[in-house]
Amino acid sequence: MIKQKLIKQFIVAPGSKVDLKKFSSDWTGTKEAKKLGKDKVKQRSLKILEKNRGELAQVQELIYAS
Repeated sequence: MIKQKLIKQFIVAPGSKVDLKKFSSDWTGTKEAKKLGKDKVKQRSLKILEKNRGELAQVQELIYAS
């Protein structure tokens, strides 16, 4: 599970502006992620993404059915 402290770094208050150029696109975020290495982090991320896509598809079907 993603730690709340990490999630807070990505929250933007409604109405505020964010300059994405100020953020690195290769950010790993945590010491644990850096230790795992790029390939392992990518592998885990893809696994989580696939799980979330499946859950989203199920919820969308429920919404469509109602």
